[in-house]
Amino acid sequence: MSAYALGPLALWTGLALAIYGAVMGHVGGRRNDPRLVGSALGSVYGTALCVLLAYGLLTAAFLADRFQLAYVATHASRAMPPWYKAAAVWGGMEGSMLLWALILAGYSTAVVWAHGRRQPHLVPHAAAVLQAIMAFFLAVMVFSARPFVSLDFAPADGTGLNPLLQNHWMAAHPPSLYLGYVGWSVPFAFAMAALVSGRLGTEWITAIRKWSLVAFLFLTIGNLMGSHWAYIELGWGGFWGWDPVENSAIMPWFIGAAFIHSIMIQEK
Repeated sequence: MSAYALGPLALWTGLALAIYGAVMGHVGGRRNDPRLVGSALGSVYGTALCVLLAYGLLTAAFLADRFQLAYVATHASRAMPPWYKAAAVWGGMEGSMLLWALILAGYSTAVVWAHGRRQPHLVPHAAAVLQAIMAFFLAVMVFSARPFVSLDFAPADGTGLNPLLQNHWMAAHPPSLYLGYVGWSVPFAFAMAALVSGRLGTEWITAIRKWSLVAFLFLTIGNLMGSHWAYIELGWGGFWGWDPVENSAIMPWFIGAAFIHSIMIQEK
């Protein structure tokens, strides 16, 4: 069995763990059952390991020119330098979703590690929400956007990355934007946890303040990188063109800025 066959297995295992964590985190939090809560929080780490394994396998396939994988064949070529190949992992929908899941796994494990003891009444429900979000993306990768689909025969070379994406900003702009986008999952998860647990004081607001600032920072950096990239690549004669892609990136920034100001007022 090819090592890359472990990719789908990792995604399936991660999906099962994410569903388990989403259900048991809520049930354990409602029942105040330490064993259920502990297993639910443990599933967060297990899911993260599965996603990391899948992402590592896909990256290795790109770097090793494994064109028997359809996704590699359509987004890489032998002529591309290694760092372009590494960035090409998120050059299409399948890899972008896997990167999104990897970043979400990182945020989820950080939340459990940082807040597991400080907010014991909120974290089980917050982890359940984050695992539910993870389950959605893993389900899409398992049933629809499958990054490990194999071809019947391996072509001698791939078609390569879209020429517009063969830019050094490709290595930094999408990850930065995703760190911003996905980062807002943490405030959302704690807000839902506060509603479910009935703890509607300032505890959840205190918990999300730094996470909100981190998400806003990366979203800001990502937008600045994107505007500069569009300027030098497309030659619009300006840094902002108000096209749908740019608008979809700036609207969360405006909403995030308003949200940060609102929680500052609420804390006072």
